[in-house]
Amino acid sequence: AGRPACDRYKSGQGIAGSILAYTLHRAGAHITVADRLQLQSASSIAAGVINPITGKRYAKSWNFDLFYPFAFQFYTALQQEIGQQIWFDYPIVRLLNSTIEQNEWSLRAGSTGYEGFADVQTHAGDWDNIVQPGFAYGFVHRAARVHFSAIRAHVQALFQAQGRFLDQHIDPAQLADFLPHYDHIIFCEGYYAAQNPYFSALPWLSAKGDCLILRIPSPQPIQSILKKQVAIVPYGEGLYWAGANYYWQFEHTNPTPEGLAFNTDEVRQMLAVDVEVVQHLAAVRPVAKDRRPLLGWSAAQPKVGIFNGMGSKGALLTPYWAAHFAQHIIDGAQLDHTVDIRRFGSYSETV
Repeated sequence: AGRPACDRYKSGQGIAGSILAYTLHRAGAHITVADRLQLQSASSIAAGVINPITGKRYAKSWNFDLFYPFAFQFYTALQQEIGQQIWFDYPIVRLLNSTIEQNEWSLRAGSTGYEGFADVQTHAGDWDNIVQPGFAYGFVHRAARVHFSAIRAHVQALFQAQGRFLDQHIDPAQLADFLPHYDHIIFCEGYYAAQNPYFSALPWLSAKGDCLILRIPSPQPIQSILKKQVAIVPYGEGLYWAGANYYWQFEHTNPTPEGLAFNTDEVRQMLAVDVEVVQHLAAVRPVAKDRRPLLGWSAAQPKVGIFNGMGSKGALLTPYWAAHFAQHIIDGAQLDHTVDIRRFGSYSETV
């Protein structure tokens, strides 16, 4: 009695917060989204790449065969609703520059469970005329790029039209003003959650990254991703996204000359043409120590929740875990221990 029309509250509208809010909305929950629009999240500058084979060992991403079909169905359905393409089937061309890398890639491509995911080719596909010579080429299939900014804009407009979008940050110190009026307040703050007293004691291991927005001269349209140590991703409107590096220790979240130099040098090693740097950006990825998402409720205040920690695989992981969390919130389904923050035991909160 006396409760406002919106009985659930979500703070943060990066890609994780956007997809969770949209998923809860579609499931019938009443949502208010709070997000300070001028704050830059990691997903606001991310390329949105889905990559089934990652790392120096060329290993298949965690539970890819489970998460990928879910993500594809979610994004393509949302794409129809938006009326704008947000899912791009972009294979990844991996540049292999040593015999060891070529042999390891060939072995991986022929391994059980990797059928249809990887092969070796004698050309660089769309990149053939502008890539540096001397590489071998490993192709990754079932890869994609997701248009994060279009999703965030659509979700923002959806809640603004309903009068349920607040351009503000919800200060955890002021939760007493909100808690009496809402069933749940869920923080989707990305890196800023490490400073939230309800969740700051979780084992955060966040990483800062720089990226570049480039113009690259090409004689033909490019519809694939080029990857060596960094990735170069078609970004629309003739632009390309290039990045990103990982800094596990950093003094601030701004772009640095070191980040610019690193990514520029990597691009030069990959491409045989001059490129124009249009923009240099940086942000911090929220990562848990065990590299798994963070879902659950504060031990100090059970009405306060968190949905976070998707890291560099946010495009792949978020739709599945948003649906999982929504089922938990609405139907009372048990949280998967793999992502439940209680897996870290009784962590000490600072509130």
